[in-house]
Amino acid sequence: MIDNDDIYKIVIGQADSLSLVMIYAEIGGPDYEVIGTFSSSDGDGLFHQRDGITVVDDDIACFESKFDYEPLAEAFRFIQAIRDRYELLNDEGLLVGFSGSEFRLLNQELQAKMGLWNSLASELLRIS
Repeated sequence: MIDNDDIYKIVIGQADSLSLVMIYAEIGGPDYEVIGTFSSSDGDGLFHQRDGITVVDDDIACFESKFDYEPLAEAFRFIQAIRDRYELLNDEGLLVGFSGSEFRLLNQELQAKMGLWNSLASELLRIS
């Protein structure tokens, strides 16, 4: 039901603290719906968008989808599993940081981008 090209990840954090992890997917082809899951330090939830109407709820049955319940539930489980890879949770199940492996990957990407930026900035300063 979900093509990997239609999965989007938004991770918001500062330094080593994580504020939000959101994973969403476009399902259903050209007349697609958006299904998503998010987690923050305040809790987590699910969301669904169809025909410009977005509903946020923990109960998949509340979403007005063109898909039957079980395929929709399976799609939500799939994207929740992706979200879970990014999270470090406390005993209450609230988001407190990045998981170790995903933090290392994000840090490597950030370092690579900062290295490129630093090189570009040095070159611009040298030219001026």
